[in-house]
Amino acid sequence: MTIRFQDLPPHVQKLVRESEKTRTPTKADSSPEPAKKKWSNAVPTEVDGIRFPSKTEAAVYRRLRHELEQGERLYCQVRFPLLAIGPVEKLRPLSFTVDFVIVQKDGTWRVIDAKTRRVSREWARGKAAFEATYNLKVEEVAQ
Repeated sequence: MTIRFQDLPPHVQKLVRESEKTRTPTKADSSPEPAKKKWSNAVPTEVDGIRFPSKTEAAVYRRLRHELEQGERLYCQVRFPLLAIGPVEKLRPLSFTVDFVIVQKDGTWRVIDAKTRRVSREWARGKAAFEATYNLKVEEVAQ
């Protein structure tokens, strides 16, 4: 089953639109951060002026952009709010961010996440919560 954008509640539509505006990072945004232990060996890569956190994500973006049909739209790093069942840490709203959303000509959505072999437990839990909340499947794709 697929959900069309116009079928989502107005507050969710507003959040999706706002996340579209915040995705275009600039070189000024990439200030050096203190070194911390890396979970993966991902190498940040830039394609079409968009900075992706890994080569895998950049390669999937290139492929999806090439496969887009006339009238389809590709969004990057879309954040979806999740419902909190238990206590929320530090009063931060829970959300799940997917790498790509393709809005197809008929209004249905394809939710895509670029993955290598390693998947964190937190991501797996977020994926399960997202799929239960929005009744959409997350396609995990590699290069």
